[in-house]
Amino acid sequence: MIVRRLQLVVLVTLLLSSLACGGDDTAQPNGNESQGAIEITTNTSGQDPDPDGYNCSLDGGAVNRAIGVNDSETVSGLALGDHSVELTGVRENCTVSGANPRTVNIQLPNRPAIVNFDVTCTANVGNLEVIAVTSGGTPDSDGYTITVDGTTTQQVSANGNTTFSNLTAGSHTVELSALAVNCTAQDVNPRNIDVTYGATEQTTFNIDCPSALFDGITFHSDRNSNWDLWFMNADGSNPVRLTTHPEMDWNAIVSPNGTRVLFTSQRFGGNWEVVVMNADGTSVQNLTNDPAADRAAIWSPDGSKIAFRTDRDGNNEIWVMNADGSSPIRLTFNDADDSGPTWSPDGSKIAFSRAVGEGFPQLYYVPYPGGGNPTQLTFDANDQDLGPAWSPDGEEIAFTKRRDGNFDVWVLDVSTLDLRRLTYASEYDGFPHWSPDGSMITFASERDGNREIYVVNADGSGSPTRLTNNAYYDQWPKWTPER
Repeated sequence: MIVRRLQLVVLVTLLLSSLACGGDDTAQPNGNESQGAIEITTNTSGQDPDPDGYNCSLDGGAVNRAIGVNDSETVSGLALGDHSVELTGVRENCTVSGANPRTVNIQLPNRPAIVNFDVTCTANVGNLEVIAVTSGGTPDSDGYTITVDGTTTQQVSANGNTTFSNLTAGSHTVELSALAVNCTAQDVNPRNIDVTYGATEQTTFNIDCPSALFDGITFHSDRNSNWDLWFMNADGSNPVRLTTHPEMDWNAIVSPNGTRVLFTSQRFGGNWEVVVMNADGTSVQNLTNDPAADRAAIWSPDGSKIAFRTDRDGNNEIWVMNADGSSPIRLTFNDADDSGPTWSPDGSKIAFSRAVGEGFPQLYYVPYPGGGNPTQLTFDANDQDLGPAWSPDGEEIAFTKRRDGNFDVWVLDVSTLDLRRLTYASEYDGFPHWSPDGSMITFASERDGNREIYVVNADGSGSPTRLTNNAYYDQWPKWTPER
């Protein structure tokens, strides 16, 4: 009897144990039965999804979690009931379908509430409009180049605009280039511009292009019964008078950027001075203002310095000053007469003509800066070598040589010191000057009975071409810079 009772107890115990482990297969919650969870899923399609993903924000920011563009994130430990869920950090090119934020209800502590965010993205691009505004008397005739991020280029007119489409949203570098030598960008260049998705941003470049003299020849002439400066096109057409002062203005040469004209004048008290003015004739300034005779001035290749001839120390020497006339320094030291300076294209040398004692002048050059002992270039003791002009490539010097009583244009090879004669006339040829590309040389000549301006091929081929034709003297021609 006792044994049967024990067997019954064991059977009942086993049955109760079986019921506890089986039956309903729903997992029993561990922990607080008043808390649950939300499972958040993102599904992103289209172009250019945000590589940084999104943020999911619950209940106005009480809980924040990072989540990828195609990802799932479960937030637990939340009270049962309604919760606000928002997908944030969504880039402008992406759109969330449906309500955002949206309300999600947690009903059971053992079953997370599910919320899905479907996101569609389009190309993350915008546009950039670049505007050019040009002021001044000689605007750039062929406009400018705009480059974005160092790779994509477009052209824009001097007063125009161009648009770069479908640029990736974000920061881009924009640069203005291909400006004419007389033009300067007045704003930050290059600059960074932020392009916004779906929008067209604008940026404006302001460019100043003051009046300039390009692609022609300056000279001085007494054709109006007074020595004045003139400018004409390279073919001799459209001569324009640059100065009208009653005193003498001579030997004009235009600055490398075309905006300033350097010349020698007696307009300041009858003394020879080095003078500069704007290309339109305004803002005339006496740069030397010295009782000595200051003449034969020429710009350095970068336009920052001026070399000139002066006798302010008792005899003619070559001096150099800043382009504003400040800080003049003496470059040559000799009892000889030094004149007609010309810069090498790299700015490292200045050639000139030197007459020693009673001898005829020969060509020399001196290093710059620093001066030092001049190097002799020509050695014809019976000839006069005057008015050197360095070629644009630095390999040759054109000059005036008087041989057997006649003046002609000759060319010196700087490396070999070989000479070649360029002009052949029984009358005067002189004052040579190279075209900017080095293909031609302009000079003054009396071969047709009156001193006029001519051009000839620099290699000596062909015949000289006459550019001026009037009853007065035209001389000291100088080519202006190319546009």
